[in-house]
Amino acid sequence: MHLKVSVSPYQKEESNLRGFASVTVDNVLSIHGIQIVEGEKGLFIAMPQSSKVNEEGKKIYSDLIYPTTAETRKALSEAVLETYFPEGSTYNETQFDLAPNDKIEVRVTPYTKEGRQIRAMASASLCDFKINNITLLQGGRGLFVSYPSKKYTNTAGDVQFKDVVEIAPAQRQIVNGMLINEYKHAKEQQEQQPKEGEFVNVAAQDADAVKHFSETPPSKPEQPSKPEKPSKSKSKKATKPSLEPEKEPENKEEQER
Repeated sequence: MHLKVSVSPYQKEESNLRGFASVTVDNVLSIHGIQIVEGEKGLFIAMPQSSKVNEEGKKIYSDLIYPTTAETRKALSEAVLETYFPEGSTYNETQFDLAPNDKIEVRVTPYTKEGRQIRAMASASLCDFKINNITLLQGGRGLFVSYPSKKYTNTAGDVQFKDVVEIAPAQRQIVNGMLINEYKHAKEQQEQQPKEGEFVNVAAQDADAVKHFSETPPSKPEQPSKPEKPSKSKSKKATKPSLEPEKEPENKEEQER
């Protein structure tokens, strides 16, 4: 893994922030806005973050980009802190014994918001870093990809945005294509899912089927037929004549008639 690091010192009263760093990983991925912070145990780095207020009114921070392995995090921290110099801006290149990771993975969640052109939120992993807060927007020429940026105020008091992440053109084209294709696939899956009314009807049909099944008595399994034994010829027995006298009719007049 090859890291190019540039650091600019920062000093402000009552602030433990000591500088900002930009790092380029393997000439593919550039990360801007890494902070150098002084804590109780010394200097450490903090990745660029976004913030939002949750339902309880608390401010929550989340990394816009971060290393996905402990080895990459350690290499990044060492490269930045070794380059930091309080008296002025510095630049350094460092080669680490880590194999480049060419694998690219993306994840897309369709999302819309009233009054905005946003169509999905996404993340992408490359060079052992994961990029969050990627947005897919609907423009006049179709979908396009926007990577996370930070808002800041310049010396003139104007509000501006600066990209947190930059990807080399060849790899950016690949990542953008993967993100848009994944979005289309996710939308197709959403459209294939049954609507709410259709789901209720299917559930009702299933309930009727269960009711019918429960009310229908189970049929008895057929007993296997026993093999027929060969029939033996039997002579019929002669009937013995009845020795009992025939009964006389109770009414003699009827007999005479």
